[in-house]
This record gives sequence, C-alpha cells and structure tokens, in this order.
Amino acid sequence: MFMSRQQVMIQSPMLSSLGPISAILLAGMNRLLIITNEFHMMRTKFTFDWIINVRRNDNSISDKYELYYLSVPDKGLSAGAVSV
Repeated sequence: MFMSRQQVMIQSPMLSSLGPISAILLAGMNRLLIITNEFHMMRTKFTFDWIINVRRNDNSISDKYELYYLSVPDKGLSAGAVSV
C-alpha cells in the first residue's frame, strides 16, 4: 500500500512526543508507523501507548488507532543525543 506525501508527518528534531501526538489526534490520522532511534524507542512507545489508552476512557477512541513502531540504530548520533 502506498501513501501520499500528505499522509506522512515528519518531526525532526523532536523535543517532545506530546506535540506530534496532539497533531496526529487533531489531523485525524489513525494508522501510524512511529519511527525513532533505539535509545528513544521505549520512551516513545510508552508515551504514544499511554496517550492513546488515556483517550480510551473517552468513547473508546483508542479502538480507532493502529500503532506500529520501528526503531533504527543509534549509529551516527552524538553522545548527547543518546544520554539520559
């Protein structure tokens, strides 16, 4: 399945996961492939899953979303980009 450029949201660099999640919810996107580096994946997945599940209590909105995650290697990132 191909998608148009309008169906792709690129956020880079990202300082917070909350901004993109809000934009996704407002834009009506419901089938998501979230791509980030290995270092940030656990936090990103937790944040997306948590926001969608919090919304579940409001008319089962989470049933409308399909979330997929893809992590890419940290290769090429500075030490500061992959530190706590």
